[in-house]
Amino acid sequence: AQFSQLSQLGPQERLSRETTLQQKKASLEAWLHREAQTLQQYRVDLAEKHQKTLQLLRKQQTTILDDELIQWKRRQQLAGNGGPPEGTLDVLQTWCEKLAEIIWQNRQQIRRAEHLCQQLPISGPVEEMLSELNSTITDIISALVTSTFIIEKQPPQVLKTQTKFAAPVRLLVGGKLNSLKRIKRSDRRGAESVTEEKFTILFESQFSVGGNELVFQVKTLSLPVVVIVHGSQDNNATATVLWDNAFAEPGRVPFAVPDKVQWPQLCEALNMKFKAEVQSSRGLTKENLVFLAQKLFNSTSSHLEDYSSTTVSWSQFNRENLPGRNYTFWQWFDGVMEVLKKHLKPHWNDGAILGFVNKQQAHDLLINKPDGTFLLRFSDSEIGGITIAWKFDSSERMFWNLMPFTTRDFSIRSLADRLGDLSYLIYVFPDRPKDEVFSKYYTPVLCESTPAKAVDGYVKPQIKQVVPEFVSASGDSAPGGATYMDQAPSPAVCSQPHYNMYAQ
Repeated sequence: AQFSQLSQLGPQERLSRETTLQQKKASLEAWLHREAQTLQQYRVDLAEKHQKTLQLLRKQQTTILDDELIQWKRRQQLAGNGGPPEGTLDVLQTWCEKLAEIIWQNRQQIRRAEHLCQQLPISGPVEEMLSELNSTITDIISALVTSTFIIEKQPPQVLKTQTKFAAPVRLLVGGKLNSLKRIKRSDRRGAESVTEEKFTILFESQFSVGGNELVFQVKTLSLPVVVIVHGSQDNNATATVLWDNAFAEPGRVPFAVPDKVQWPQLCEALNMKFKAEVQSSRGLTKENLVFLAQKLFNSTSSHLEDYSSTTVSWSQFNRENLPGRNYTFWQWFDGVMEVLKKHLKPHWNDGAILGFVNKQQAHDLLINKPDGTFLLRFSDSEIGGITIAWKFDSSERMFWNLMPFTTRDFSIRSLADRLGDLSYLIYVFPDRPKDEVFSKYYTPVLCESTPAKAVDGYVKPQIKQVVPEFVSASGDSAPGGATYMDQAPSPAVCSQPHYNMYAQ
């Protein structure tokens, strides 16, 4: 309509009107340009704020994933050696979920900004900035999702074939997933011993966010596991797991582990494992660790500081036998934990078992003590054995060492009852009366005046420990002139005690 009106105007008026319109057009274009520049600046400012926000999100995510979560995983690994429980994941999950929510909101804002730019394109750096932001925030949320797929409870690290187990996993940004009940384990055997070969369990799942807008394939590996076929392999497999749990480094290539470590590092791992296995707050003392160092390094030094810079190899720990023995250092140490855990825990907690001393050290400790003083030490010659060493000065010898007891022996008669049987053992080293220490663990017995009633015509026998060689050497005799049987498979076939003595 305005164009038709212009055509009807005279030349002078028409020129004036065109000039006015051109001025309005120029003014409008200038205004639009200014508004476009302002809008573009807003877009740039928003993009720059998103860049700063993503930097903060990355920093926060690094704190959660690379600090807190890595520490939780390390605690979980050390818990496999008897360390403190790794703690709940609930707090970490709350952090991860809130972080994921913030990241997702920022991603939605960036996507919305991209959409607005497409609706009203303005030439400039914003499109490239938004494209880079979108790529960056997608990487951030991808890292968060894939890094928070966690094995909540690790599977047993020593697995016997044909054994089922449960291993729940959790996605810290999406609640718990279904528990996995079974795995397929490899039957491959390498050049190493089967108990040194480490496997892992791969957990996989798929996770989508934003109504399938983003789909992630999440994977995680379990801690290393050792597959065994027989219970006899358990202690060697446990050695492999202990070494890996104790000395694995963050970010390693699965499952590389140092072949040599410092002796103080191994001491810490052994003490942690010992307290957990024996379920005792009484750990390994400085003297105990000196004894273990002497045994491992075949050394005579009695100063723990002398071993502070000494390295221990895996071969020394559980591949090479100790000098003059047919077992490794770990096999001996594991045997000690086993017998304590099953039969001697109360006595260890009471401080009644000295344990980590050799025969000569025992004699040195007893030499100035009165006759009848004894101590309990772990056997050097038998895995999981514990022996009684006592002082009684006779014409034959001064020090006596009883053949070691093992788990099998304590399944028949307890340590406390065995000590109670030997009346000539009077003081627990250094000077504690035996009955004061052990009487609360004695099995109640019927008085001689009240004989046990026959059951179905059978009279119940009693088992009592005697040491004939000591009785003969000391001129003592069994109380009441009774004949006692110890360790006999059946009263009908064995009425003679069978205990040997160690030579001094």
